[in-house]
Amino acid sequence: MGEGMNIAAFLSEGEEPTEHVLNEILESSPELEKCGADIWFIFRDEHGTENKTVKKVLDRLPGIHILYADFDSVVEPLARMYVDPEKLPLLLLLKPGLLGIYGTSGYHVGSVELALKLLEYNQQMEKM
Repeated sequence: MGEGMNIAAFLSEGEEPTEHVLNEILESSPELEKCGADIWFIFRDEHGTENKTVKKVLDRLPGIHILYADFDSVVEPLARMYVDPEKLPLLLLLKPGLLGIYGTSGYHVGSVELALKLLEYNQQMEKM
């Protein structure tokens, strides 16, 4: 992942609440473009990018990085540090060195907006 701040999203395309999170990302795209964090979408396989909502997000935010992972081996240990690994999407806000500062899983209205606020707060604190 990038050397700066990172937003990692483990997504289960075509399912709720992943669709909800993708729509929040679309709504927050201007802020996400300006936030200075690298954004990573992680899917189970290459079919993840074929979903129409995913395509809309990638068209709007072409700088999003795409990764593929075996969710059975990756999501469980990452989510256990923060939240319930059984509930996707899993969103993580990561500082350099992959130090997690925020995590959420499942259905949470406003999770993207909260991640952006925490990112901004973290950036302000680092300037002090």
